[in-house]
Amino acid sequence: MELLLLCPRCTRRDQDPDADGFCRPCAQDRIVERYGTQDAQHAHVRGHAWQQRTDEARAFDRERQRRHRIRERIRPRSPAPYETDPWEIASKGLHHAGKLRGVARSAEAREHLEAVMETVRRLAWGPGD
Repeated sequence: MELLLLCPRCTRRDQDPDADGFCRPCAQDRIVERYGTQDAQHAHVRGHAWQQRTDEARAFDRERQRRHRIRERIRPRSPAPYETDPWEIASKGLHHAGKLRGVARSAEAREHLEAVMETVRRLAWGPGD
């Protein structure tokens, strides 16, 4: 007389000798769970590798985007001809900014205007001592 044991997983059905000690439905569920666990582990590894690649590229992208925004912000409506002297351009800018001195009512507005004028001077003069 063969002694039939209950499935250790569900404890409702008899063990199937071909199912590693489990009943057939539980053995199939166990296989599906095992594949799901393996897939989750592989997905975690892929996700981690993806995040590392993204983090490495993120700093480069941030700097590239920052430079692009600056470039677009300072792009003139029409570029000056090649032979134009930067001092002439700065002089025109300072002339136009000087006309705003009378319009700038608050001390803060005048301070900003002076900062703009100094920035134009620095751009025209260029780097140096």
